[in-house]
Amino acid sequence: MANVSEAETLLDTPSRISCEESDDSKPSTTMAKESSETREIVFDKHKQLCRDLIALSKRFSATCIAIILLVACLSIFSGLGTLGRWEQRGFNALAILFTGIMSLGLG
Repeated sequence: MANVSEAETLLDTPSRISCEESDDSKPSTTMAKESSETREIVFDKHKQLCRDLIALSKRFSATCIAIILLVACLSIFSGLGTLGRWEQRGFNALAILFTGIMSLGLG
């Protein structure tokens, strides 16, 4: 029964997240000492929204740039007529590269 009471007290105590690096060689023995060494991290949904929007805009920008470059590549190579061996290899490499960048930006 001692294990049950210990588990209940652990569930009743509020948990805190430490922002500082923990030193395992010096375990804290008192709750007062532990609370002075740690501080709570407050979740800020506005900052998280800004981070998400920035990440989304980076991906969207990369996708748009890759689409523009792919269209430019297609229009330039379509005006050349019959392609030689190295021109065809260059076209294939650029088309695969820009399509891959587009898919990575979307996924």
